[in-house]
Order: sequence, then structure tokens, then C-alpha cells
Amino acid sequence: MRKEHLDVIFSADYDFLTGGAVFEEEMMKNTIKVAKTEDFYTFSFSGHTWPKKELFKDSVFVYLDETGKIAYVVRPSDGYIFPEPTEVMYNGILYSVLDSCSVEIKECTLANVSAIPDAIIINDVKHYVTSISDSAFVNCTSLTSVTIPGSVQKPGMYVFRGCKNLVSATLQNGIPYIDTGMFCDCEKLTSVSIPERVTHIWSLAFDGCKSLATLTLPSGLKKMEGTVFRNCPSLKTITCLATMPPAMRADGTTFNGFDRSQCTLIVPKGCAAKYQAATGWKEFKEIREL
Repeated sequence: MRKEHLDVIFSADYDFLTGGAVFEEEMMKNTIKVAKTEDFYTFSFSGHTWPKKELFKDSVFVYLDETGKIAYVVRPSDGYIFPEPTEVMYNGILYSVLDSCSVEIKECTLANVSAIPDAIIINDVKHYVTSISDSAFVNCTSLTSVTIPGSVQKPGMYVFRGCKNLVSATLQNGIPYIDTGMFCDCEKLTSVSIPERVTHIWSLAFDGCKSLATLTLPSGLKKMEGTVFRNCPSLKTITCLATMPPAMRADGTTFNGFDRSQCTLIVPKGCAAKYQAATGWKEFKEIREL
């Protein structure tokens, strides 16, 4: 989009006057109308109406689309945008606006992003980050650590795939599951914090995490899908805090590509016998209790 800077003035009859930008007079008349009622200005824009006291007291930015039509208006003094955009950029992350109070991370465009906020402000309204689109951070080789807020209810598939310098990842409490291939091919990943609310780990979640040596699975875990730990040769200790052994994929592929005979499984006190009798778990080299 093209950006034009406007110094907006209201004349005696409240016509919309501009300085510092050139627009076709007909386009201005057809696109924008301003009226005053008592102390309020009403700004009509492409069929929308935006009432705001002292609306255009200062300069604003008008963004034009590729055809030259006005797409939206931004007031820098307080960040007000009209109409509310479908996408916004905030600290190097591109967000898609889902509704009046939530956004989805679409992609990362800044190399040094390490923390994902639980919410951003759009037009004075808090929008919570509730989902991350598939492959949002794929091949972000500058990413070394990341924290995902508990507001995220849809983590997305292959979100961090190929982040070859990612060393640590923290999933905050509230995230319900680890999606397919979430940390696939994160070769330097050594630390992953998984919250208690996670109930499901989908296929290929840690596939290719060659540096991962230890991992703690949460007490709320109910099921793991296929080839979760494929190509994890350094993984020698898994602690599972669930008192009942989590279910395996029906086709028996949960631990495909992972040598359990070289890994120790640590389970809650009094639960060793359950794991020693459970399909998929009994093949570990050693099963001992906390």
C-alpha cells in the first residue's frame, strides 16, 4: 500500500480539507464525508461510520490500495485505525484479525523475536493471541528461544519447523496440545517446557530434535500420536508425570524411529507396574519411579 500524510482541518462548514497530498476531488467526495453534531465529528468511510470526539485534531496517515482508493486511516498520536484492518504488524510479527477480541499469528518477519505476547492492542481494544497459523516461524534460523503464551488455543502445525538454532521453548499453562511437527527439525533444541494442561501430542512433534537429551511429559497427557520422537538420538531420559500411561497411536507407530532400549523412563511413585504392562511403554530400557 502507498501512504500519504494528511494535515486535516475542519472549515466553518466542516468540509474535509487536506494538505500535503493530492487526491482527485471526485474521489474525495465519493469516499469521505465529515459532519459535526454538537461536539462530535462523524467520519463516513466506504459505507462505515466512525464517531469520535475531536476526531481529526492532529495529522493522520491515509493508506491507499494499489488502485489508489483509500484503504484505511491511521492516527499516529494514539494508534487509532479505521476501519479495523484484517492484518496488523506488531514488533515484527504479522497478525490476522480473527474477530473483535482475538488475533492469529500469521508469520514472523523480524529476526530477533523471542517472546510472543498474549495480547496486542488494536484501536484501544485488547486482542488476545489465540492461535498461530501453520509454519508461522518456519526456517527462522535466528530464533534461539521462544515463549508461547497460554492464551494460544490453536498452536498450529510445523510452527517452528527448521528453526535450526532454537535452543529452548516454553509453552505456558493454558495451551491444550502440541500440534503436528511443532518442533520438527529443531536440531539444537535442548529444553522444552510443556504445561500440565497439554493432553495430546501429535505426530512428528519432536522429529529431528537431535540435541534433545531429556524431556518431561505433563501429568495431564492422555495420548501421543505417530513418530513423535523420530530421529532423536540424544534423548536418553523421558519423565512422564501421568499416573496412567498415555495412550499410543492405534497403529503402534508412536515410538517409530526412536530406540526405547537406550532410554530410561521415569514415572510417578507407585506407577511403574502400570507402565511396565502398557503397550508402547514397556519396551523402555529401564522404568523407574520418581
